[in-house]
Amino acid sequence: MNNNYICPFCLKENYLEAKKASNQGSIYKCKECFGYSLHPKPIIEYSNSVWTQHRRRNWDLDIIKGEKYANNIYRFFAKRLGIKLKSVLEIGCGSGFLGYGFVKMGKGVEYIGVDIDKEIVAFSKEKGLNVFLSDVESINKVIQVDKFCNKIDLIISSN
Repeated sequence: MNNNYICPFCLKENYLEAKKASNQGSIYKCKECFGYSLHPKPIIEYSNSVWTQHRRRNWDLDIIKGEKYANNIYRFFAKRLGIKLKSVLEIGCGSGFLGYGFVKMGKGVEYIGVDIDKEIVAFSKEKGLNVFLSDVESINKVIQVDKFCNKIDLIISSN
């Protein structure tokens, strides 16, 4: 590891110490935030056609769940925490049915989804959702969050 490494979690320049070697690289621990990351980062090509087809067939049922859950989450933040949600980032969004629920509420919630499955991302985009193909560590490179909103009010990963 070079000394100019930027931690993918706290985004600070830190020296990392090797904790464990694997066949994919070495696992390093950030001295600032104590997060673990794998280097060199493996390239993941992921696609699950069977799952994607299942989600396509069940979209009508999924969006009913998405509307219910999104509404419950919105109400929780409003009533219990006194926060009006304006933006949601979902990590591992799949078909984006939860995001569809936030958008359909009509309360101005901006939704951004991220998934590593290129087929399901394509499906989500067909549904008109703001979804991107990315792994967690590369989100800042793929999504310019400030382009969509000033800040993210809620980051969620439901599955």
